[in-house]
Amino acid sequence: MTLSGGAFAFLWGFIEAASEFGWKPFEDMGISALPWLILLSLYIGIFIHVIYESRVANDGILPPKGEMAEALLNQLRSYAESRDYASAIRFGAALSRPLWLSGEYRARIEVGQIVENAAATLGNERAQAVALIDDVGWTYVALRQFDEAEKNVEHGKQIALRISDYYLVAKAIRHLSGIAIEKKRFVEAVELLKEAAAEAEKIEDKQDKQEMTAGMEYGLSIAYWMKGELKEARKHCIRAKEMYEEMGDDDRIAKTFAQLGKIGETSGDLEFAKDIYRKGLRFAEEVNRKDEIIRNHLGLARIFSREGKNKQVESHLSIARELSKSTPIVFEVGTIERDLELLREENHE
Repeated sequence: MTLSGGAFAFLWGFIEAASEFGWKPFEDMGISALPWLILLSLYIGIFIHVIYESRVANDGILPPKGEMAEALLNQLRSYAESRDYASAIRFGAALSRPLWLSGEYRARIEVGQIVENAAATLGNERAQAVALIDDVGWTYVALRQFDEAEKNVEHGKQIALRISDYYLVAKAIRHLSGIAIEKKRFVEAVELLKEAAAEAEKIEDKQDKQEMTAGMEYGLSIAYWMKGELKEARKHCIRAKEMYEEMGDDDRIAKTFAQLGKIGETSGDLEFAKDIYRKGLRFAEEVNRKDEIIRNHLGLARIFSREGKNKQVESHLSIARELSKSTPIVFEVGTIERDLELLREENHE
């Protein structure tokens, strides 16, 4: 039995069992439920196969397969082409986060653009704002196309203000702060985060408010680190990490390790930084956050370069170099390419 076939059988059995207890998740979908079930089974089968093959080939590192992203995109495109906008929105929303975490940034932007158009056509303003702020806007930040990023985030923020969605308003302002950080406008970044905090206070859902607040703590850590205020940077990063741990948000916990490592590295505590980078690398591999895998490899390469351990430097650099071809990362003092070049120069002096 194939992986997808096994997934289909499991899901069908689960739905049949659930119906005995009065829960019928596809009752309102009628005959259209079957294609959705088949598609979900295919997705699960592909995902398991990719993870298995990647573990075998990369000793635990889980880079995504472009073919999987393309197959899923083709399905989304077919919804848009057939003007099945409701399905496009649902399917696109499900794709967004996995594409971000696996570093498929250009695919995520296309998903966001399709969803934004579908949502605007149907008058679904919240879905439109989400696509503009996150899927398109923030992903353009990762690709360092800041003008496009700012335009889309600002558009999404105006829609969020119109519908009084304070979570999205706060997120948009937080993203604008991130753009300011990338442009080295640190005072503006901190002021924007304070503005986002004021909007976050209006969020009624406790978990949403905590997630937003933790994100702002992380953003403050980045801003203060880049300003050279390391004590403040460390305080805010630890606070963000604790909040993510309380929520059980592994994807976001992963990004705090490299940040703490950079703070330790900048302050001269290289042994602490090395320990944090090693822990962060393992954690990022476990949750398959490619951007954080890169950051921790770069951090270890910098540490080993200072220790004169050239073999270890090249090992970490080679992985970071390969992953960085498809996964740009945000919130670095310089570009990955420049970091790699500097480390290669140090390594061959």
